[in-house]
Amino acid sequence: MSAMLAVVQSDRIHIMADAATYNPADGVVTAFRHKIVPLPMANAVFSLRGITGCFLEFYKACLLADYEGFDGFRRAADDVWAAFEAGLPEGMDCEILVAGWSDQHARGEVFYRCTDTVHDNLPAGCWFVLGNRCAFGVDLDDIAEAHVFDPVEHGVPAFERARAHIDDLSCGRGEPVMGHGIGGWVSHVGIVPGLMPDGDVLHVWDDVVGEKIDPLRLAA
Repeated sequence: MSAMLAVVQSDRIHIMADAATYNPADGVVTAFRHKIVPLPMANAVFSLRGITGCFLEFYKACLLADYEGFDGFRRAADDVWAAFEAGLPEGMDCEILVAGWSDQHARGEVFYRCTDTVHDNLPAGCWFVLGNRCAFGVDLDDIAEAHVFDPVEHGVPAFERARAHIDDLSCGRGEPVMGHGIGGWVSHVGIVPGLMPDGDVLHVWDDVVGEKIDPLRLAA
């Protein structure tokens, strides 16, 4: 399973994600890509875990929606989701984080929704407003409290620990495929009021397209 997290501080939001995509049938890496995507027409981004094609479908649904700014997205979120799901082929499932700065509420906000229930406390069918720390594929206990969180000091080590875990890469669909699903690199995007999201790569692993992820490889 890939990984993503968001931490909301008083003046910014930190969003982090890994870069690996893999074949769920055998766990072999198919590509590396930036998984934190700017949300059209808003000081916000989205990231997701699941089928790679969902990135494009969600972006298209946002482009076609009638909203402006993150607060506008919040009001149009149900319509965006309906258009997104209508365009998804059968079996193309994912869970999505949307993080942005609300001018109306003067704070960072993070929303979550999934096409099929992955977590019992976050069932499919509605948007959830998450707290000031949230993580998927990363152990929340490995992340510092929001007011002291630093993406390099706390975020990267949390991804390193999560990368070592062995998971079912088939996500429960068919025969289990056990392996490591976090790889490529760790991206970070910061969102602050009044500015467009700014991102960078904080850490790179020596993973290879066409091979399975091996946490024992030396990091760059």
